[in-house]
Amino acid sequence: MSCGNKVVARQHAAVVPGGCNLNRAIPELIEHAGFGIQRMETGFLPKVPRFAGFNFWGAVAPR
Repeated sequence: MSCGNKVVARQHAAVVPGGCNLNRAIPELIEHAGFGIQRMETGFLPKVPRFAGFNFWGAVAPR
């Protein structure tokens, strides 16, 4: 999920084809799956609408 109230509101309201969910808490899902986050960066992709362009990059390892 993105930071910023307006963007989060749009993520919750957006209907995206193909089963995409824009409002998932990615760090919590990774940790719940048994991985530890070693490094994580977040940011918006250029030239993508903000409600759909927030991404996570990083590295994880099994706990």
